[in-house]
Amino acid sequence: MISLQDLKKWLNHFDASSLGLQSREYLDQAADAQTPSVTRHVVIEKLLEHARVSLKPLEYAEANFMAGVIFAEKEGDYRQSQAAFERALAGFEGDEHRRAVALWAVGMMERKNLQAGAGYRSWQTAFEIFDSIAERHKLAGQAERLQLAPWYQERADRMQKEIALTAEHGYTLLDRFEPSPLDEITKALLRKAIKLTDGQQYASAYAVLRQVCKHSRLAEDYLNTPAGLLECGLVCYQAGFQEAACDFLHEAIEKYPPLSHRQAAAYWMYGCMLAGDLNHLGEIDLALTALQNALNIFSYLEKRSTDQNHKKKMIWYTQQHNLLEAAYQAALKDWISI
Repeated sequence: MISLQDLKKWLNHFDASSLGLQSREYLDQAADAQTPSVTRHVVIEKLLEHARVSLKPLEYAEANFMAGVIFAEKEGDYRQSQAAFERALAGFEGDEHRRAVALWAVGMMERKNLQAGAGYRSWQTAFEIFDSIAERHKLAGQAERLQLAPWYQERADRMQKEIALTAEHGYTLLDRFEPSPLDEITKALLRKAIKLTDGQQYASAYAVLRQVCKHSRLAEDYLNTPAGLLECGLVCYQAGFQEAACDFLHEAIEKYPPLSHRQAAAYWMYGCMLAGDLNHLGEIDLALTALQNALNIFSYLEKRSTDQNHKKKMIWYTQQHNLLEAAYQAALKDWISI
């Protein structure tokens, strides 16, 4: 998976660093494992004060980016790290390469800080920037096609695989071929629950989610039941309640028709939720099993669409299965090595 150290290398891959000698000395001291935490915070403050008045237009942004890495890796302070990366992102306005790198870092911290939906959107935007740069270079001169395009494409592919390993990506697959079966009452209750979680009124939100479950079980459309449970799971997950989210998803999977498209999407979401924070894996075996179940169903649906000569579905299932399989293999490699 993409690490902060990867992002540090990407940031100035094509251009020189904007950091001056004094900024580098502050960073070396702050990054030193022997530096006490209190001293580290003071040094970072000095770094940012110095960089803020620099004549180099990008030095303050880059200093904040490096500070964000240190806050995350040396202090485990993901909130300060996110704030530093957001300042870097603002400072890189107009530099699409560095902006994409900073956006990915922001997304990493948003996910650490239980802002999964925002993190997904940051990652998606970063991917789109790198992917568009790659496509642009493919149409440029020979040097760009041979050197720049492959570099950006390789990293865009890595981003895409990591994005695929999110519950949010699984959710985008859910209603790909049919409209959502949720009725208007369920949708209204879910909007209310989301508003309450946004306001951190979690007890009230959970009470509303219980209403969603009760109503969805009584709905005329039998698919409303698993759909309602899945939506409850996503609300819990994006509010940071991973265990409750997984319980909802597990029940939704059981109630979806076997080997159905939506059951496959739910399995993928469930596996991603079970994995959670890659640094603190709790249910790795269950997560990998759920992802594999999703792949098996998508493979079955790909074959069925081929046999039935549904060309559009066949193409979609083939492309999506290839992406999810690549993401699964990347997860298998990374998660087992932790």
